[in-house]
Amino acid sequence: MKSVRLSRFSSACWVKSTATSYSMSMASTRRTIASDDTPMATNEQPAVATSPGVSRPSLTREVAPASQARIRVRAGGGGYCIGSPKNPTHHGPQDDSFVYDPSVRETWHDRWAHLKWNTKAGVCAAVGPFVGSDGPLGCSEISAAFYDHYLHDNGEDVDYDLSKAYAEDESIRDDIDAETYRAQRAAEELFQTSGTSAFEMTGDNHNIGYNPATASWQKALGSYDLWGSAKVTVDNGVATMTFTAHAEDRYNFNRGASDIATGTPDDVNGRFAALGWAHGFNTHGTTTRTVTWTVGSMPTTTKASVPTYIRTTSE
Repeated sequence: MKSVRLSRFSSACWVKSTATSYSMSMASTRRTIASDDTPMATNEQPAVATSPGVSRPSLTREVAPASQARIRVRAGGGGYCIGSPKNPTHHGPQDDSFVYDPSVRETWHDRWAHLKWNTKAGVCAAVGPFVGSDGPLGCSEISAAFYDHYLHDNGEDVDYDLSKAYAEDESIRDDIDAETYRAQRAAEELFQTSGTSAFEMTGDNHNIGYNPATASWQKALGSYDLWGSAKVTVDNGVATMTFTAHAEDRYNFNRGASDIATGTPDDVNGRFAALGWAHGFNTHGTTTRTVTWTVGSMPTTTKASVPTYIRTTSE
C-alpha cells in the first residue's frame, strides 16, 4: 500500500522546523463510484518538457565547521551557501484565493457539487494504480490523494516522494537536472573559496512558473518552487555531491483559473474552502541523487546516479 506521509513544516525563510507527523493511506481515497475528471489545483499554465534517469545512493552526512557558514556563492544563479538545508520558501494560507468565510451560506447546489467531486475522487483513487501518471484526465493515485486531503482533512502539510515525479514527468525531471547542475557549479566554487574538502550547502528558491508535462502532476503541483541542498566531498581532485532536490507548493484553487484537462473553473472547488468544507495545504517533496566529477572538468550535461520510483505489489 502506497502512503503519503503528512508532517507539520515551517516555511519561514531559512528556518526548518522539527516535524511532527502522521500517515494518510492512499486507501482513504479508495471509494467505489464513477469517474471522469479529478480537479486541478495550484497556479497552472501550459506545460513544457525533455528527459534522462535511474537508482538511489546513500552517503554519510558531514558538517562543515561553523566558521565557514557565511561563505556564499551565486554560482549558476543557485545562490548556494555553506550550511545545513534551510527552506527558503514561504508557502501558507496567505497563498489561498479562497478562505473560510462564515458569511457564505451553503446551497443545495454546493451539497450536490461536493458529492459529485467526492465520487470522482474516489473512482480516481481506485483506478489510479492501473492508469499510471497520465491516466484519463489526470486521474492517478497522487492527484486523487492530494484532492482527498483537500476535501477531508484540516490543512496539514503533505510530504511525498519527488522521485516518483522525477520518474513520471519529463518536465519535472528537466527542472531537477538543471538544479543539480547549478549545485555542481556552486560546489566547485565553494570548494575553492572555503578551503575545505567536506561541507554541506543549501540553495535559494527557483520558482518553476510553467506546468509539469503530465496531467497527473499538473493537478498535484502545477507551478511550484524548487531548491537544493547537498553534502560535498573532494578527494584527490574528484568531487562527490549527494544532492537533494526539494519541491515546495501550496495545494489550493485559484479564483478565475481553470483545469487544463477539463476546463472546470477553480471557483467550483475553491468554494468548498470558503464554506469551511475543504482546506488548502503545503506540499513538500524530496529526491536525492549522487554526482561525481573531476574538479575543473565538470561535464556540460550532469552525469549522475538518479533515483527512480518503482511500483511494487506491496504498495
